[in-house]
Amino acid sequence: MRKALLLTIVLLAFVSSSFAQGTKPALYLGGGLGLNMGPDEFKDYWKMGINFGGGVGIEVTPNFEILGSVYYNNFPMDEDEMIKLVEAIIGVPVVGLGIEGGSTRILELMVNGKFNIPTGDEASSFSPYLLGGVGFGSLSFSDVTATYEGDSETLEIDESATDIALNIGGGVSFEVGPKVGIFVEGRFVMVLTEGDSTTYLPVRAGVKIKLGS
Repeated sequence: MRKALLLTIVLLAFVSSSFAQGTKPALYLGGGLGLNMGPDEFKDYWKMGINFGGGVGIEVTPNFEILGSVYYNNFPMDEDEMIKLVEAIIGVPVVGLGIEGGSTRILELMVNGKFNIPTGDEASSFSPYLLGGVGFGSLSFSDVTATYEGDSETLEIDESATDIALNIGGGVSFEVGPKVGIFVEGRFVMVLTEGDSTTYLPVRAGVKIKLGS
């Protein structure tokens, strides 16, 4: 988490200096769904999740922007698949077993380069773009509660990790006013966790608000 905090401080300092230099900052807010892709345990025993967050972009050129963002991702455990795993391990069907909690939570902090692809029509409000960058992903897990024949037991999970993360993707944006736009994008995110990397595909939509005069 110290690495993630350091990155956040650097982003804030960068944004503050950009305001002082008179550049054109913009605020991004968005959210959507995320598809868990790997490793196999993550793909097989957790469900598609939700994500939300935002960031600040600094326009370097008319077609290139530096974007710092923070997004929270939550992938709920798949209770049915987890019960099947328990049954496979003990070798007999389990009736009346309930499993709650166990969500995988990923806080991602990224610094991206965003390139707006010219469409040839300067008057168009439509703009496709590509982006990619590096940052950190902090993984943690919610506690798991198992209930069987009226008895419950909660397992507290303190395990967490913060590792380097990479992402690449693209999207489209539409200007709906002088200072407001909307965007839809997809990214491939890889957190370089120990052993197999943790990968997922978030699809997000949101608003872009231009700041300053």
